Amino acid sequence: MKTTFPSPQRSPNATSSQVPPHFGLEFLGEAAAFEELPIPWIRAELLFGLPTGESRVAKAIWKRFVSEMITPRFPSGFTVVPAYGQWSGACGKIECQNCRILFIVAPGSASTEQALEELAQIWRRQTGESSVLRVLTSARALF
Repeated sequence: MKTTFPSPQRSPNATSSQVPPHFGLEFLGEAAAFEELPIPWIRAELLFGLPTGESRVAKAIWKRFVSEMITPRFPSGFTVVPAYGQWSGACGKIECQNCRILFIVAPGSASTEQALEELAQIWRRQTGESSVLRVLTSARALF
């Protein structure tokens, strides 16, 4: 099930040059104190381990995942950063892997969390990865 999220209405003070119309975050005007903003949003960070092997294949798998799975669920926008991760494996051995970090700021709702869980499940199923690290925090967003 693909879930998309509507963009909130803009503040009457907002102009088209102040807010990217595609991003879906409300501009509250420069006078609004950041601390006074409500926290209806979450900031999600998902860390996707890339398949090992030939990097061309991993890049193609990731590109298809972004276009077919992430974009339809979060069409208002997201950011992807290439990264390198390291952790202590079950036997204490240091494990290393290239990964991608997906950053999303979206409405804090059950449907957002469901869409994030779907992405993690699909990635694990398609790649054989054992997990996708998900970090969710409350967020205030202001442009």
